[in-house]
Amino acid sequence: MNKLTIMKQDSENKSLQLNSDLSAATMQKSPYSLVLRFASDGIALSIYQDSSLISSKKIKMPLYALTKEQIFPLLLQEPETQLLYDKIQLIAETKTYSIVPKVIFKEEEMDKLLYFSHQKEKNVSLLYNEIPAFDVINIFSLPEDILEVFRQLFPAYKIEHSISHFIENHISKHSLQECIFIWARQKIMDVVALQHNRLLLVNSFDFQTHEDFVYYLLRIIEELNFDLQNCKVYLYNMEQHAKLHGFVRKFVKQCETID
Repeated sequence: MNKLTIMKQDSENKSLQLNSDLSAATMQKSPYSLVLRFASDGIALSIYQDSSLISSKKIKMPLYALTKEQIFPLLLQEPETQLLYDKIQLIAETKTYSIVPKVIFKEEEMDKLLYFSHQKEKNVSLLYNEIPAFDVINIFSLPEDILEVFRQLFPAYKIEHSISHFIENHISKHSLQECIFIWARQKIMDVVALQHNRLLLVNSFDFQTHEDFVYYLLRIIEELNFDLQNCKVYLYNMEQHAKLHGFVRKFVKQCETID
């Protein structure tokens, strides 16, 4: 038996123990919840007690380039994965996603719907989240090894795409207002635009500078024929972009940062 096989079996044994612990946590009604957000550059682990954040950590790694045999021990060595939780949220950040109306969605045709606007990928699995508030489905891809790791470690919990999570948890219908909601990642802006309680746009844009950020925002407002003076812009996840809000307000007066 080679070293890799031993590592895999040891990781799987640990995952079984972790699953047992998580089941026990549900029975004991632990006051803690875990939000595990993962992306191509690493994993963020946040622990909450009720709605209060009590611990947060980011682990840098080329996650989507790693194999499952490499990912298992990296995750299982973190103390956050050994605690008991009442609730766990698994949030995936990927650039390959597509929002489609629920009325046209068929699970057996997910690949056609997703790859109509994206280049076809290898070694990925396709998942989807329903977003009931807007009667749409978010189809997205995830590396196969990543999916297997999280399904083994947390079999009772579904994986949400970050866009699905953003819309479901941070965006509500705003009457007849024209609204743009932006979740700012390190170098990516996830944009959701609403008008007359309808989703007009869901897209992500790469940006390097504040000027890039504002350029995309103004182009979106122009392309959607929004009124620049009355359009409301809401910025989220701005902790690592301290000066960006002030810069955006030079061009868009009705701009608000949401903690």
